[in-house]
Amino acid sequence: MSHMCSLASAAIPEEVVSEALAGRRSGMVEVDLEDPRIDAVLEEMKRRGTVLDATLKVGFFREARMAAQDTLATPPAQRPEGPPPDPRRRGVRAACSAEEGVDLTRRAYEAGVLISAGTDAPAGPAAEWPALHDELAFLHERVGMTMAEVIRAATRNGALALGLEDEIGTVEAGKYANLVFLREDPTAGVESVRSVRFTLKRGRRSPPPRRP
Repeated sequence: MSHMCSLASAAIPEEVVSEALAGRRSGMVEVDLEDPRIDAVLEEMKRRGTVLDATLKVGFFREARMAAQDTLATPPAQRPEGPPPDPRRRGVRAACSAEEGVDLTRRAYEAGVLISAGTDAPAGPAAEWPALHDELAFLHERVGMTMAEVIRAATRNGALALGLEDEIGTVEAGKYANLVFLREDPTAGVESVRSVRFTLKRGRRSPPPRRP
């Protein structure tokens, strides 16, 4: 499952879902994030071994972009409450802020759901590292996962999400040698993951990119 706020859709009232299916309603719906139906989904995900691709960074990126556009385009007194409707989307979705997404991810983690590290948010034009590094930081610093668990989310669990666990994701005989060698202990913190000496991609060595 991709995007943590998808979990909140379990709390959309049935009558609202019926209206959406009949084409009478669309857009965002406020829901109770403490609804026990969300916990039921988490329990089922754990039972099935479903991987949650939380994509936390995209929520913060979207909110920052919308805030910037709103500030530039509209005087404060005339700004509408909440984001404008998106005509490209159909049906209903649960309203969920970036911080609520963090809370839902923590809830999934504490429930024993497998978490993978991935994001479809871009790194900024001045960013020194890929957006994935921001996602790792969110999982460690906001969700509360240990660095060992964060590394597992970015490797083994990512491979599980792709259905490629027999080829990549762990260091085992017969799997592709996709490895990164660091100068520092990666379990010490997110910054240590950036101490790249060199990488192996399918067994071929590459130096780290030059930084300005």
